[in-house]
Amino acid sequence: MKRTGQGADGQGLRTGQRGEASGMRDALSVGRESGEARGGACANSVALCRGDINPDVCYICLNNSIVRLQQLCPTQKGARGYYEYCLLRYSNENILGNTPIDFYVYLANPLNATNIDLFNHALWPLLSKLIDAAARDGDQQKFASGNTTVPDFQRIYGLVQCTPDLMEQECRDCLDDLANHIIRWFNGRIGGRIFVPICSIRYETRRFLMGVLWPTHHHHHQGHLLIVNV
Repeated sequence: MKRTGQGADGQGLRTGQRGEASGMRDALSVGRESGEARGGACANSVALCRGDINPDVCYICLNNSIVRLQQLCPTQKGARGYYEYCLLRYSNENILGNTPIDFYVYLANPLNATNIDLFNHALWPLLSKLIDAAARDGDQQKFASGNTTVPDFQRIYGLVQCTPDLMEQECRDCLDDLANHIIRWFNGRIGGRIFVPICSIRYETRRFLMGVLWPTHHHHHQGHLLIVNV
């Protein structure tokens, strides 16, 4: 997808981002698109929808996030937005592939499990299986979800996802890092999620996933990734 204009200043970036809404709708049906900019500067965009949602929800989330980022970051050369169903990020620097993690975004349920040891003994095997399943998936499918039951009959739902352009080990390393932060930040909490630009992890005791789940099974879904040079 080719765009004209300079993407290195805020105005050029805003113009390019406004033009991506319709392009995302078309490109996401095939998952990925890239193009060269004219001139010496460019802006890179990455859009990723949660792997368990349908395309219509994906498009709505991305279109809304484009508008929201323009309102919150009208002149910035780079921004990222994490939403319930999608991630949108743009920058005048390279953000593709296994980019360094500069900070984490996380949310935690304020409630603790009644038996933290039992809860953790059920949670960690679930997350480990999901991380392995997501990392081993090929292009466009680095997503896994599933659930398990705590011995007290409470159910835990989990979700992990990487951007599909990551290699298997890169995806695994990113998700393992987030899992280790769950231990440090959320130990005993009945729900939490962590976002970074290239992967995310989430677990809850309430059902938050869209799609059919069966106990202790993981499911693969095709992620929606768009990479655009403006």
